Amino acid sequence: MTPPILPKIVNCVVEAKDNGALTMAAGIDTKGFDFARFIILTGTTHVDAVVDPTIQECETVDGSYATITNATHDVLAADDNVTYVVDIALGGSRMRFLKPAWTTGNGTGTASECAILCELWRADSRLNTAVDSGLAAAADWVQL
Repeated sequence: MTPPILPKIVNCVVEAKDNGALTMAAGIDTKGFDFARFIILTGTTHVDAVVDPTIQECETVDGSYATITNATHDVLAADDNVTYVVDIALGGSRMRFLKPAWTTGNGTGTASECAILCELWRADSRLNTAVDSGLAAAADWVQL
């Protein structure tokens, strides 16, 4: 069996927030990859506690991150259980480290839920094991 081309999967966040603060996940090192796909999954959103996810970039993991132009979604209060995707071609002028950031909540105790995954892809190579793909164990990867 020829294994499929699989991405490296990075679990950025699963969180329900209600404090109105900006939250950022850890920086993701994209060195050696050609494409990044961020999958943003909303759960329950609230009229006063919406999620506004963005993707940011920086040259160093702990540097000052800037929002990538057009790499944002305005999530509305009615957007319960919606999936958004942001595809980013890496290399060229794109900086090495990426991270999702989002602001949610209004401080009144009403939370919005958001989960974000990042898939990192190589254009011409295969990740052949579950661990290579970012999964916890071989049992998390099914090949049929």
